[in-house]
Amino acid sequence: MLESLNDHPIGDEVLQVKYIGKPRFFDQRDFELYLGMRLVFRGRYNAGRPSLYVPTWIDGEFVEETPLAYPTAQAIAQKLGTLIPPGGRFWLAYESFGEEGPLMRETRWALAHPIPLLITPLGFLLFHAGCWCGLRDWHIPEGGCEGPRKLQGNKALNATHAHQCVREIVHELNTFLRQPHPLEPSLRSRAEIILRYLNA
Repeated sequence: MLESLNDHPIGDEVLQVKYIGKPRFFDQRDFELYLGMRLVFRGRYNAGRPSLYVPTWIDGEFVEETPLAYPTAQAIAQKLGTLIPPGGRFWLAYESFGEEGPLMRETRWALAHPIPLLITPLGFLLFHAGCWCGLRDWHIPEGGCEGPRKLQGNKALNATHAHQCVREIVHELNTFLRQPHPLEPSLRSRAEIILRYLNA
């Protein structure tokens, strides 16, 4: 499934998937995603086990040794989101044990303020991936295998679930925008883009 990303163009370059290490389970693969010659994303892909009610998921991080242009990150998130079916999950780390760039730092800043998860930099990437239902902040990972702190986004299970999520998000964003405090232009812009999409 990951191989379907190979040769997809983003700007003047194309994506390439490289598998790393041996899989711990037959339905999981650790991978790196390159744009041209540049490593832009790394993570773990789980194809899911429907018979055991395990959904398809991706858990990973953007690699920002050289900061990514935000539209490029959006396009990469959108491509990754095509691998996640209804009911699937997508985690994006907002801290790293190596180099960190604006996506992680600005997301941590936003999370330290009363800002909806969906309009943080990484939350907005989850929106572009189609995983905008029921966002959750894993600010205290459970146990020792979950890695760094991360945001979790989910794809709607079905149309009924999607409508429920839309109502919740529209209420949250409209309430946020009505608050009498100065907003970073990028936050207002993201909220308005999401509202236009959900209200269409």
